[in-house]
Amino acid sequence: MKRVPNFYRRNAAQGVARRVVAGKKATPEQMRDTVGQVVTWCYLIALRGVTKWDVHGMDDFLEKAARNAEDYMIRVRAGSSDRAARKWLDSVTEKLTFVLPADKAPKKQADRDELAQKRIGAEMAWRILSAALVRAEPWGCAMDEKTAQVVLDETQSVYRRFLDWAVEGGAMPTAWSG
Repeated sequence: MKRVPNFYRRNAAQGVARRVVAGKKATPEQMRDTVGQVVTWCYLIALRGVTKWDVHGMDDFLEKAARNAEDYMIRVRAGSSDRAARKWLDSVTEKLTFVLPADKAPKKQADRDELAQKRIGAEMAWRILSAALVRAEPWGCAMDEKTAQVVLDETQSVYRRFLDWAVEGGAMPTAWSG
């Protein structure tokens, strides 16, 4: 059976759910990328809910997040490995915690490996976004770490709702509509 591209499906998120969450095997790189994208959207939904920022505030945040991602990539390219860049990112977000919830209880080694790949993808996404939130101007929004942790906790909640919705397979999550 030929795979239909996301833009021809009813919903791109359903394609994510079908391929990664619902059990269709993907490569580790696809898993990391896909879960990173989903966590990014969940983070943005949570950020908007916690901060009550308008469109201009969210645009400003996204610009700073892009700067932080670029800063991270410059640090990766400057060194021979990404160890120094990861150390820098860890130091910026050291007081914050986020653990990607498991979509199912891992029973086999393959399930544990899959969850580990998903968590690697999620970690890079939330760390870069959180760095943009807590770093001082002009690189970040200079938000306090307590508020940033509230955003991360809400991100977990939004991701859990996404998992529930992905299992049900609806066209649009009712918790996010209107």
